[in-house]
Amino acid sequence: MSSYENGGGPQYPDELKQIMQAGPQKILLIILVILGALAASTAYYQVETDSVGIVLRFGKHVDTSKPGLHFKLPFGIDRVLMVPVDRQLKMEFGFETIRAGVQSEFRRGRRAQAEAEMLTGDLNVGIVEWIVQYRIDSPEKYLFNFRDIDTTL
Repeated sequence: MSSYENGGGPQYPDELKQIMQAGPQKILLIILVILGALAASTAYYQVETDSVGIVLRFGKHVDTSKPGLHFKLPFGIDRVLMVPVDRQLKMEFGFETIRAGVQSEFRRGRRAQAEAEMLTGDLNVGIVEWIVQYRIDSPEKYLFNFRDIDTTL
């Protein structure tokens, strides 16, 4: 027979009974402490030395952060996108680097093979492998003026 059938209420652990008897002020204080800890954990971010942080508030660009520790509005109000501006980026066409080093390893899959095949002006097919290297000068333009960077390049 359950405690409800005996006319009794639900049975709670001792810790929960103590919290419920403590009164609404202590319960409210506990909730506020939990919310404060959650807000503190989502209110800071770090930008690496080779990047800048683009701060978006409800999706609108409001700030650009330099490297270091910064603070933002918590709970997802502000969102930060990291953009590597001091790094040279690259895209490979016609092959894929598996492991770079002194003896680099490359792979050519089906997609890479299709990228490498080109039709020349005299209607011959050539296999051309190339690399595009680039830097990001304007992180705002990089993020907001192009739909798909890979396709654009």
